[in-house]
Amino acid sequence: MTVTLGLRGALGHGVVTSSCTGTATEGVRQAGVVLPVVPPSVTTALLVVGVLLMATGAGLVVLRVRRTAAWVPARGEVTGYRQTNGQSFPVVRFTTREGQVVTATQSTTVDVGVYPTGGPVAVRYDPERPERFVRDGGLRIGLLGPVLDVLGVLLVAAGVVLA
Repeated sequence: MTVTLGLRGALGHGVVTSSCTGTATEGVRQAGVVLPVVPPSVTTALLVVGVLLMATGAGLVVLRVRRTAAWVPARGEVTGYRQTNGQSFPVVRFTTREGQVVTATQSTTVDVGVYPTGGPVAVRYDPERPERFVRDGGLRIGLLGPVLDVLGVLLVAAGVVLA
């Protein structure tokens, strides 16, 4: 059976009319390639959910950077490493500006050789909860925001390709 299709461009601009062969159950065969028949509601949903995920991810990154920017800098010392599931989390001791000595485990992993035990490390800590700290100058964006951004980009790309 021959079907004439009007195909929209990725952003809905322009219309190309093409004659193709195929059945509704197998998709549309054009130049030996089977193109899936995807309802517009699916591509729209992919685009909308992808954009929402990207916006949420970017917002999380901005919030985390702003929050940790207000944290207090301190000099610390790596006292050892806590091993969990084959990953190494540095244990750091530092003194707050109020004189409180804090020993806490960093929430992100590092290679053991990067910060040798007994070596100095610059940190930024939360003045309200000093056991929460990050390496000063280290990556402070967390993981959730970038993961949501990547998923969002993949969904938008899928929506554009299938549109």
